[in-house]
Amino acid sequence: MRPALYELHTQNLLPEKLAVLGVARTKLTDLEFRENMKEFLPDQSHTQNDIDAFLKHLYYQPISTADSIDYPILKSRLESLSKELDIPENYIFYLSTPPNLYQIIPQSLAEVGLNVPLNGYKRLIIEKPFGTDLKSAQELNINLINYF
Repeated sequence: MRPALYELHTQNLLPEKLAVLGVARTKLTDLEFRENMKEFLPDQSHTQNDIDAFLKHLYYQPISTADSIDYPILKSRLESLSKELDIPENYIFYLSTPPNLYQIIPQSLAEVGLNVPLNGYKRLIIEKPFGTDLKSAQELNINLINYF
């Protein structure tokens, strides 16, 4: 199975101007991140040019997502990429994190204004599980509505 974004790329369904910013604690450069991501891409059925064209859209920013003090760094990097690549500030935050961060991350994003759709839309996607039961899911939903 191919990664979804790469599959969209191979079908020419992604915009030409696109940045995917990976975020985690591990200290990597953009180039190191791209090299790491190569192992998840198929090495057959597409040319190296296809793979390289896709990889040029990938960027990386090391931060501690559990620490709100790092979010100004994230905001600055996103704004820098938007200006450098001449793309609108349309951000989709895809949280593939431990569930205990599902409240911390949206709040931290909101504290630096990354939830405000001034120069583009802002969306939040949470990978399941969405709570541990109905009550915790409802509480998480209420919390998220406060920020997004």
